[in-house]
Amino acid sequence: MLHSEFHRHRGEVVCIGFLCDMPIEAGLLHDAAPLAQLAEKIVGEISVQQYGFQRMAELYTEEILLHINRRTGNKASAFQFAYVAEYLRSNCQNRIALAELAKQLHMSYEYFRHKFRASYGVSPQKFLMEARLSAAAQQLSETENSCTQIAANCGFSDSAQFSMMFRHKYGLTPTEYRRKNR
Repeated sequence: MLHSEFHRHRGEVVCIGFLCDMPIEAGLLHDAAPLAQLAEKIVGEISVQQYGFQRMAELYTEEILLHINRRTGNKASAFQFAYVAEYLRSNCQNRIALAELAKQLHMSYEYFRHKFRASYGVSPQKFLMEARLSAAAQQLSETENSCTQIAANCGFSDSAQFSMMFRHKYGLTPTEYRRKNR
């Protein structure tokens, strides 16, 4: 039973919680039997702990999330892309496989790219490059790090790529930008 401590059998209680910034309509819970069955499968995997139990539990959890996503009409999409945008900004210094992000959202890369562009007006690749350039501009203004170090800190493959992309966006070389913004 949802939100109840009544149990048919004596035993250990396992709580599976979901944190979501979006309200879930009450209609989602009218037919909760499939979700409860999946939750029971998760508990079974964790209890028995056969080979691959962690992955099986993850798969059942993903299936629960997909059911919820389908029932809410994929309203979580805007939230998902806000998360992706924040992830890209916060991790722009790292090598990021955008196709892997799409896969984690259970989308083809083309669909992911299309939906991201619809939300932010640019492709995820361009968004990531903008985040890197913005981080680089901030470091140029606030640190004494060399341009080579800043290029590495901000996820550029080399200082030549950094310099070319920076000049294209700001109309100045990184060194000129630093002098002007100090």
